[in-house]
Amino acid sequence: PCDPTGPTHNEKIDKMRHRFPKVKAWLDWWTMADVESMLFPSRRQMLKDLPNGKYGLPSSTNAQESMHRVYYMFSSGKKSMLAGFSELYAFVKALETDHSLRMRGVLI
Repeated sequence: PCDPTGPTHNEKIDKMRHRFPKVKAWLDWWTMADVESMLFPSRRQMLKDLPNGKYGLPSSTNAQESMHRVYYMFSSGKKSMLAGFSELYAFVKALETDHSLRMRGVLI
């Protein structure tokens, strides 16, 4: 949770860079403006920030990147190729199940 009197997002990132210098490349990638919101909820665009009341998805949404985000949320990271493919297979099966349910009119 955010504490209004606590450090800002950028101050926290700077502290991480200082404490863990080996994660610099990772932090540099995930703190770029166009990808930062995928990992850091405080950087997600709020509905009131969208111009002209456009509350839907932006036209630049990349569905593949969106699925990467979902996959990263449940995958623990580095692992053997076999374990990674097993998780990926389970992910695909879950998507297929969701799609099948949705096509039958079930809300998911």
